[in-house]
Amino acid sequence: MGDFNARSGKKDDFIGLDDNEYTPVDSQYTSDVSRHRNSMDECVNEYGKKLCEFCKNVGLRIMNGRCMGDLKGSFTCYQWNGCSTVDYCIAQEDLLQDLQMFKVHEFKGNLSNHCKISTQLSISAKIKNSRIDTHPLTKVKWTEEMKMKYKIAIQTTQFLEAVESLSTNVEKEDINTLISELSNLLVGILPRNNKSTEKKKRKSKRQKWYDQDCRDMKSSLYKLNRSLIKNPYDKEIREKFFHIRKSYKKLLRYKMKQYKNEIIEKIDTLKSSNAREFWKLVRELKELDTEKKTKINSDIIPPEKWFTHFENLLGSQVKSKDSMENIEYEIEKLKNEPYFNELDFSIKESEIKKAISNLKKGKACGLDNINNEMIKISQDVCLVTYQKIFNKILNTGIFPSKWSKGYITPIHKAGNASDPNNYRGIMINSCLSKVFTSIINDRLYNYLVENNIINDLQIGFMKNSQTTDHMLILKTLIDKYVTNGKQHLYLCFVDFKKAYDTVWRKGLLYKLLKAGIRGKTFNVIDSMYSKSECCIKLNGPRTDFIDNQVGVKQGEVLSPLLFNLFINDLVESIDDNENTKLNEKEVPCLLYADDLVLISTSEDDLQRKLNGLDRYCNKWSLEINTSKTKVMRVTKNGRKSTKSFYLGKKQLDNTDNYKYLGLIFSASGKFKMAKDNISDRGMKALFSLKSAIDREYLSVFTSLKLFDHTVKQVCLYGSEIWSEFEKDTGSLSPYEFIEKWFKKSMIEKVNMSFSKWLLGVHKKTSNLAVMGELGRYPLFIDTIVRTVSYWANLQKRRFKKPLLNDCLKLSENLHNNGSTSWISGINKILQVFGVNYYGIQNSMIDITSLKKNVLFEFEKFWKININNGQGKKGNNKLRTYSKFKTNFVLEKYILETPFSL
Repeated sequence: MGDFNARSGKKDDFIGLDDNEYTPVDSQYTSDVSRHRNSMDECVNEYGKKLCEFCKNVGLRIMNGRCMGDLKGSFTCYQWNGCSTVDYCIAQEDLLQDLQMFKVHEFKGNLSNHCKISTQLSISAKIKNSRIDTHPLTKVKWTEEMKMKYKIAIQTTQFLEAVESLSTNVEKEDINTLISELSNLLVGILPRNNKSTEKKKRKSKRQKWYDQDCRDMKSSLYKLNRSLIKNPYDKEIREKFFHIRKSYKKLLRYKMKQYKNEIIEKIDTLKSSNAREFWKLVRELKELDTEKKTKINSDIIPPEKWFTHFENLLGSQVKSKDSMENIEYEIEKLKNEPYFNELDFSIKESEIKKAISNLKKGKACGLDNINNEMIKISQDVCLVTYQKIFNKILNTGIFPSKWSKGYITPIHKAGNASDPNNYRGIMINSCLSKVFTSIINDRLYNYLVENNIINDLQIGFMKNSQTTDHMLILKTLIDKYVTNGKQHLYLCFVDFKKAYDTVWRKGLLYKLLKAGIRGKTFNVIDSMYSKSECCIKLNGPRTDFIDNQVGVKQGEVLSPLLFNLFINDLVESIDDNENTKLNEKEVPCLLYADDLVLISTSEDDLQRKLNGLDRYCNKWSLEINTSKTKVMRVTKNGRKSTKSFYLGKKQLDNTDNYKYLGLIFSASGKFKMAKDNISDRGMKALFSLKSAIDREYLSVFTSLKLFDHTVKQVCLYGSEIWSEFEKDTGSLSPYEFIEKWFKKSMIEKVNMSFSKWLLGVHKKTSNLAVMGELGRYPLFIDTIVRTVSYWANLQKRRFKKPLLNDCLKLSENLHNNGSTSWISGINKILQVFGVNYYGIQNSMIDITSLKKNVLFEFEKFWKININNGQGKKGNNKLRTYSKFKTNFVLEKYILETPFSL
């Protein structure tokens, strides 16, 4: 609280339309909640802009104008030349629910030019005694040492004989007994040092680097401590105590440094392109500092509240008696129809090997304590046993009861951390069960694809598909109808309420049978969902089990495909005679899993589609969140529609922007707001990264690699679409093209902010000089390469993806007819940078050559500007720098000079 000299007006101090569903951010990224505030002071000065940007980056919020006591955002300062609001109370976002009042007191000019401000917080005490029982939850602490011991253990005669005995008795024993014996066998050979994760009151959670050496020396220190208390005048004991204490502190520093170096080595050697894996390592670096340790938000909610929340969510689904009888009759009728497909063939060893090879290391294990590493190590020894047991499960159609139990880990998404509705429940199931269900999933996927059962409009979790595909289709429709067609395009972005958690299981079984999935595979899935239980993992123990009667199982390999199949016939309910078209194919909607957008060229047609959607949801027990479902009319002027649209009896809100698949689409069809949003999210991700980088340990090379695989990925998300290179209609030289886009690139401030911080130079240092020292190219070059690479990839996929092929045909036709389209931007890039190609329909483009050409042209641009560039006063402030800096490369002194200097 205090005087910041910052006039922020009503400028947002949060990132609007923030989420972590599709953008490659940290898995523990907390999205901002849109909470607009009022202010009587409408002026925004430079300090105000910086204050709001800082709040966005670190998750702080201004209380003025958004709390009881000051809902209008009163003036706080009175001067001879006017009034302003410069005195603020700023707090973390998760404290907003605890803030009862913020007040700007009456101005007393005889005391000060500023008004007194005060706030009142309500802090609730943590409930210690829960009204429901909790149980210890054990887990395996998997280390490299344990891995080596496990490899030795599975080769012992005792283990091999036990596996052979189990394999021999497969036909005699029932499924549940077999799975229990197999689980006991795989876990039983572990060293008996598994510990409960239940919190012990007197023990704090140790860092990962705190090993047995540290524990032994601490024990010795405690013994000496007790001896010193008994013999305070004994010089020998006293000297020994302080010597051991000094050695203990030195050992702790050494162990922490050693562990930190191990993480840095992992970063340097990690070759994955998955940003989440790098974010995980960033989080480990942060947690080395106990003050930065990840806070477990779920701990502030009492166990009974968690239990009630998930019991209500996953409990029974209310359907009419007639609906239940009808669906059960249809299910029994379809079960008896003749069928033949490859789904029921015996499981082969090759299928099991493939499933095991796809298991990822370091993942959480289920309640049976079997992790992926154990399965991988035991593969050769237990493969025949796995095959026999899996085939027995398939033949009997009995899914093991032990595999039907899992635990839910709540992950905070956004908003009030004390509200369970603001958490996403992640279900952790048996790893061994995932091997079996992934085999069933592969078979089921191939069957659905080969028989063209999944609608082309649904691409969620489908192979060789990505979110950018639907973004491109939507942009191309806007190009056709709005940008070039002078029409309106009506879009309704539909938000299903807990779609996965509320799937009607009887309806799912019916749709499986309708798709021709019968026999053994159907029986296994039926058994899997006939009895399903879960508990909630708290910060240590777990709750009692909840009978899970609705929804597809979260965290289960089969769930995405089953959901796609369940919602597959939705398209039929909204299809009519006035559908929008790409080139030839009709596109009444687009589906990416449960992300649905209805598309129409008229108000009446959109309302008919909404009516069809409402009937479909009522029939199949799907619920739509009408407060988050928005209608957007896309026009050249970008004005919001005034027409009222209804879903059932509920009126939907009209909007002028919406974040679809992680990218903001605006009513004008332009992407300025999207670029601003991505830039803000990039700065927020950058702040998180900077807080983890210890300059004493991380080299420039490692820091740049971390940036490229974390923050840079956030900045480039969807750039294939929002880059809008098609806006360049004139003839440009490479120099002019680079100059234009270098200045326009919104994400460049993120790149430059990090580069200047890394070098420790002033924020007003020349961007060109900073780039030259680090040998860092601007991010807009990455957008050029990514855009053309995506186009080349589309050319390879187009004939296997009819919808994409039709989209490309439309974009190509628009371009060939002299209209602006996405393909026009590709054409412009290839022309400017002199790549040899034969028309926009040719995919034989050498991306490596293109990138070399773009980098070469930028280096020419850089050299010209450091030699001839002019500052605000007309002089070249890089005239001295240009004398000794001749090559665009990372300077050796930067790599060789320690950060700490």
